[in-house]
Amino acid sequence: MSVPADRDKLLKLLALLDSDQDAEALAAGRKAAGLLRTAKLDWDEVLVMSTERGWRGWLDAWLLYAGELKRRMLAERAAEHWRALARLRQEEIERLRHAKPGTRPAGPAPSITGHALIDRLLASSGLDATRRARVEAIATWFRRTHVLTEAEQADLETFARQIEATG
Repeated sequence: MSVPADRDKLLKLLALLDSDQDAEALAAGRKAAGLLRTAKLDWDEVLVMSTERGWRGWLDAWLLYAGELKRRMLAERAAEHWRALARLRQEEIERLRHAKPGTRPAGPAPSITGHALIDRLLASSGLDATRRARVEAIATWFRRTHVLTEAEQADLETFARQIEATG
């Protein structure tokens, strides 16, 4: 239907189909069918629900939004990870540039997790096997979520104090 008035007229005719008067309902049905023929439409085209309207359209739009939001968050995390790697490599280059000739460079820089305390603990030789396993578990979780619980943060700080006290 090309004009909104035709749609309104069709809705009024369809409402008349519920009339108690058989002749009135029949006349309304025939007029509605004629209106569709004039607009070169069939009932299938009229009865198909629009995807832009209703709960289905809202749900589809929300799912697209949520997918895009997730994609952007993952991209931001990845970008921060690569920036941290670049900073670490740049610091390593600067350290090597300023090293005295003839001295052996230290071992490779620790793997970057994006959390300074975790990186420092992983690079430390002062952790026993149990504590190292705990730090590695926290590091694995932190790489995935970039979030630490209060208990994990407390464990890391305790380990760091213990290493400083013994070292």
